[in-house]
Amino acid sequence: MTSTAIEDFGLLARGQHSLMAVVGFGPSSLVRVVLPVLCRAGVPLLSPTATGQFIIDLLTQTSLYRHCTPGFAFIRFSPDDAAQSALGAKYAYQQLHVHNAAIFYDPSNPSSAGSARGFSDTFQGFPKAYIVAQETAVASGLLDANGRPQASREDLLAGLQDALNAKPYPELIFAPLLTNDVINLAQAIAKLPQNQQPILMIGGEFVQPAALQGLVQRARQQQLALPHVLVVQSTAARPPKSDWQKQFYSTFCTSFATPGSFCSGTAALDQGALLIGDAVELIARGLGSTTDANALPSTATLVNNISNEQFDGVSCPITLHLWDDVLVTSKQVSPIILGIQQDGSIQIVG
Repeated sequence: MTSTAIEDFGLLARGQHSLMAVVGFGPSSLVRVVLPVLCRAGVPLLSPTATGQFIIDLLTQTSLYRHCTPGFAFIRFSPDDAAQSALGAKYAYQQLHVHNAAIFYDPSNPSSAGSARGFSDTFQGFPKAYIVAQETAVASGLLDANGRPQASREDLLAGLQDALNAKPYPELIFAPLLTNDVINLAQAIAKLPQNQQPILMIGGEFVQPAALQGLVQRARQQQLALPHVLVVQSTAARPPKSDWQKQFYSTFCTSFATPGSFCSGTAALDQGALLIGDAVELIARGLGSTTDANALPSTATLVNNISNEQFDGVSCPITLHLWDDVLVTSKQVSPIILGIQQDGSIQIVG
């Protein structure tokens, strides 16, 4: 978001136009920028993609958020980085029987650092489980051909070599990094002899699993063995059970899905579509059935209505509660682990 866009957003939030709530799908680093504006305006922010644990710490430990205009709240129903990385660490140890792991993270990004710390703390809590290397991959400002940010490839490969030289040898690499960085790591790991390839586990709020499916095609073209790639994230599509889930899939698959795409089962959607669906549903439930603009609830009432919602979402079970005056989070969070299959499909494995 540019400085001009933030200024325009501030004018909107300060009442230049009618604004009941903001539904945002940016990362935690962007959410951190807009929170003070919304706090002063008394406008709630619903942002399920901002999973950084540091956002919660910011809201609970900064005096500014003790004095917001009534109506402000940060609403997130999705699992945070801590829940995701803890699940990844448990899966690595309990299901994959990993005892030696390495971590790649970006210390300049609080969400990446938080994911790395959460994985390390949980993993090393198990008997005879060790973090044998911690490598940094700082986003350098470089952009790929499509304009996406990435770290220096040379730095990534040097860090990978350092990790592979660790004693004992890492059985798994946990990497809460940007998509391009993860792909570079996966391509380098694919060039190793198959019996020397560590498992690559991706976590955090950065990677869109659909972008990783191209790894299968690249590995086949280069006649390489695809490394074992796992993705820990907030959610993935599941077979629908409730009326809302069935309605969502029906609408999405007929209106938005790419023609000819597979729009059912666990690999149907990236998590973004699921989070958008539940976010819009929450706002609609909070506003109620009124069509009279003059009868709409105040922002404070909207937050209160949302904080009492409980339903089976398309992203996860949602049971919300308001705490510390400005936070609405879910009592039920269920991050998942996806595995990239040899045919390029993405399936829930944990």
